[in-house]
Amino acid sequence: MSNPRVSIYLPYVEEISKVDAKHVKMVYKGGEVISDLSDILSIMLYNSTTTLSTEVIDFISARGVPIIIHRKHKPTCTYIMPGMRADSNDVLSHQIMYRLDDHKTRHIARQLLRAKFTVMSWLLKPRLENLKYGMLLDDMRYVEAQHARMYWDRFYEKLGVQGNRRSINNVSFILNGVSKYITGNLLRWVTYHHLSPYHGFLHEPTTYPSLLYDLIEPYRGYYEQRVCTVMLHQFAEKPNIEKEKLMAIVINDLREFLREKVYTEVTRQIVYRQELLHGIVLSLRSYLLGETRRFLIPMENIPNGGRPKRVTFKMYGKHAGITNTFKEARELRI
Repeated sequence: MSNPRVSIYLPYVEEISKVDAKHVKMVYKGGEVISDLSDILSIMLYNSTTTLSTEVIDFISARGVPIIIHRKHKPTCTYIMPGMRADSNDVLSHQIMYRLDDHKTRHIARQLLRAKFTVMSWLLKPRLENLKYGMLLDDMRYVEAQHARMYWDRFYEKLGVQGNRRSINNVSFILNGVSKYITGNLLRWVTYHHLSPYHGFLHEPTTYPSLLYDLIEPYRGYYEQRVCTVMLHQFAEKPNIEKEKLMAIVINDLREFLREKVYTEVTRQIVYRQELLHGIVLSLRSYLLGETRRFLIPMENIPNGGRPKRVTFKMYGKHAGITNTFKEARELRI
């Protein structure tokens, strides 16, 4: 497996400049980095006050790398994303048509929530029986809202912090930044595969990139558990740690977490964890084009044999089979 692409987090950027036909130089508070754009998934600028030239923006966007501008006191962020390219499959039209189809929309939403509840079982026992077949979308959203309330109550209790996910506090600040970092990863693949980030299924508003917040749902439990562990450690060591410093520590740890290898049963592959975010976009695209009958979400699994899933996509990574990476896959969970 080749080294994975990375999402870059840059606090207080001072300069971003073009080095040559492939590389950019990024100077920020605390250091600088020169990187090949082909190795970058997205660039998140935190509290940046620098001026980006149109030449640099065009240079970065032309290579498919989105830029996310995240400011400390703003709940939303600014997305600079690559423009739409020609698409012989016209995936965007399929996305809009499926979005208008109540049955297909409910199928996608239900799959997202089942995966989300399962992964969040590290903190809250999933009640999958509440997601009944044939449920209306509004009913599923109600179930999700009830689950979220209990989940966040336990999350904040575990950290020993007063407040909740919607209140203004350091934990929410960190979690908001982390979500923007992860969605930057997703944005790269959503735009690359010709989908609209503003047309979701579970989250319907088109005033923000709702599809990104759809596709992040099945993986929230993975990174939120990791973030919780890091914050617990930091609060024990430095109870009064500044939230900006904590953000940098959490993001740096999360970058390493996303570069760990995991096994996914949907495609029977060993992949870097961040590749699951690419995989869910590939799976949605396959479902929208009618190549698969069900929307199957790549998750972290233990090999269990049996009949392989019928899918038409593969992610970047190792393939289980005759070369037998099943042994290695089982060892990943030890």
